Amino acid sequence: MKTLQCSCGAPKDKRSKTCRKCHDQFEVVERICTRCRKPKPVSEFRIRTRITPRPRSWCRKCEAEVQSGYIKTKFPNSTDRIQKLREWERQNPDKVQLAKRTAAIRKLGLEDETPKILERLEKQLFCEICQQPPMGRYKRLHLDHDHTSGRFRGLLCDRCNLSIGKFNDDPELLRAAAKYLDASIDSWLEV
Repeated sequence: MKTLQCSCGAPKDKRSKTCRKCHDQFEVVERICTRCRKPKPVSEFRIRTRITPRPRSWCRKCEAEVQSGYIKTKFPNSTDRIQKLREWERQNPDKVQLAKRTAAIRKLGLEDETPKILERLEKQLFCEICQQPPMGRYKRLHLDHDHTSGRFRGLLCDRCNLSIGKFNDDPELLRAAAKYLDASIDSWLEV
């Protein structure tokens, strides 16, 4: 293995970070992986994200081998289980949808009102504000709830739910916005 040299020509000590002759810092370009014992360029090592960022002791390839081996021993049939789960989900879309809905209800802390909400989700097809079917990214109705009391208010489309959120669930602010829109239409018609 070749020894590193400073730009002044002095050899680098094993643990020294600076040259003893000219006090310049050494630029580490090569490192030995402590697992495979091969010298490799520093670019093949991940950098530690601690107080002093420096290359890790194992190269990326060795880290990946160890990690994949750990996953295989810890979860031996994980790919089989995932495939079986995906197949079951394809065969039972109603049960999956019900599980997602009840999880969302539980996340909002509305467990007491679960049957009422699920019944409304099945029957209601339109937003309670704009009376439109759900459009946009999610194509489903959202559970609107009061953030202070935690009570369920209704089912809204994505656009109306976000709009109420932008107005901080404040009815006075919404009335002021409606008043502004009415006034701007009247002033536009006068011109």
